[in-house]
Amino acid sequence: MNMEPVRPHRRPSPLWLILPIILILACTCNAVGAATPTPAPYPTYTSYPTYTPAVPTDTPTPVPGATLLINQNANCRSGPGTAYGIADTLYQGQTVPILGRNDTNTWFEVKRPTGDGVCWVSAISVTAQEDLSKVAIVAVSAPAPAGVRTRRKGLRPCSS
Repeated sequence: MNMEPVRPHRRPSPLWLILPIILILACTCNAVGAATPTPAPYPTYTSYPTYTPAVPTDTPTPVPGATLLINQNANCRSGPGTAYGIADTLYQGQTVPILGRNDTNTWFEVKRPTGDGVCWVSAISVTAQEDLSKVAIVAVSAPAPAGVRTRRKGLRPCSS
């Protein structure tokens, strides 16, 4: 009789038992919850309002003899307010004819001293030489709001 020593039975490592279970779970989880994500649509182009300055229909006629004396150097703007751009400069001691005023008498429309056209000067910087009640009130459009973008000709929104 052949007698070989009896070897004790070896149990498999718990890792080999757990590994197939982990692989099966990983495969089924991906298959169940794996929806293909849809890309978000690109935003559509929204046009913005454009600023159109009001074109005066008539040029105000200065009141004969109505002038402003400039008390301090001042910016002469394209409209009645600091939101309008600077169009010219008026210097202390200068006298300019009044063409118009706003309804609150805080800004005056005057002939530009360095060129054609008109500009507006603040009442803080001037002294009126005559009665302002005879000076016409001039209606002016509002300046372009800050932050409003206008669409430039020829530009199109990006698309892919």
